[in-house]
Amino acid sequence: PTENLPYNNNVLEAEFNNDRHDVKPRTTEILNAIPPGGNYKHLEGKFDKSGKSLYVKGLMSSIYRRLDPNKPAYTVIAKGGGGTLGYHYREPRPLTNRERARLQSFPDNFVFVGKMGEVRELIGNAVPPLGAKAIAESVIKLFDKNQKHTAKNSQQTIEKFL
Repeated sequence: PTENLPYNNNVLEAEFNNDRHDVKPRTTEILNAIPPGGNYKHLEGKFDKSGKSLYVKGLMSSIYRRLDPNKPAYTVIAKGGGGTLGYHYREPRPLTNRERARLQSFPDNFVFVGKMGEVRELIGNAVPPLGAKAIAESVIKLFDKNQKHTAKNSQQTIEKFL
């Protein structure tokens, strides 16, 4: 369903909202110890080069949670403390806001305005555009049944809202 949306082949080449977070060396070590699809629970019993435990106390499964390239993405977290940014499956880094936006089905040319944390919150709290479209199409079909609109009128109605 995304083939008609304006996406760049490489999300990191998208022009807007693609700032990267500064990643501390310890965070990089932690992320390197977590497999794709894993989280902080995979750190138990693992140590950094100096022998210090990599384990972090977490109460939620979203702490240091990495995406899995072979599974649907997790819920995009709007805001939260350390370790809740959502992390790339291959690279030891947080997702950019553009990557989060793409997970939510926003096209790459959609520009979010605000500071990095504000944009993260906007994306995390947003209804994914393709989800909203599917709901709108279903609602229009219900109206069609009840009011006998033609398919053409329904499509024109949908286009007014998008």
